[in-house]
Amino acid sequence: MQIAAAMPKDFLLLSGDDMLTKALMGVGGSGVISVLANAFPEKFKTMTHGSDQDSLAVTFSLLELNSLMYWEGNPVGIKNLLFHLGIIKSDQVRLPMLRASLDLNNRIKVASQN
Repeated sequence: MQIAAAMPKDFLLLSGDDMLTKALMGVGGSGVISVLANAFPEKFKTMTHGSDQDSLAVTFSLLELNSLMYWEGNPVGIKNLLFHLGIIKSDQVRLPMLRASLDLNNRIKVASQN
């Protein structure tokens, strides 16, 4: 908020936390560099440009999935989610990272179906 209060008019303040996007935009932020928008672009359009009520509903609907995205490091979670949604054919990541563990894989699969 200190940055938002002191930023020049031509400064773009972006959220780096999907769940804080609406709050940051409320104090002058311009948008988000997002993880979950890769899987849900329409939801993020609503989050950033929809009514307050719709934006908050979308944000709250993504809470469970958002927390799972970082359990084993980014981009492990989002690649696994994109795989379960049928957007990509493999959730393979580059070494030294590994694919999502069986536990995380199962949690993301269940949460993505809600």
